[in-house]
Amino acid sequence: MTVWKQLFEFTTDKTAEILSRGHAIDIGYKCPNCKGDRGVTWLFPDTEMIYADECCNRMVHFVPKTGSEEE
Repeated sequence: MTVWKQLFEFTTDKTAEILSRGHAIDIGYKCPNCKGDRGVTWLFPDTEMIYADECCNRMVHFVPKTGSEEE
């Protein structure tokens, strides 16, 4: 699982906002390989998201935070 932090209350990507019907969020995280700062728009943050990050071609796995984990 990749540790992540929500950057904005709502996404700044208007297309993602429309596609997700207002649920998309922008998140920040560290590349699992080089630890560089990365960011992505998570369309459906109530479900898991897994994809290959372009930074170092490593898989990242985001899991929704539960109420006790939220900041």
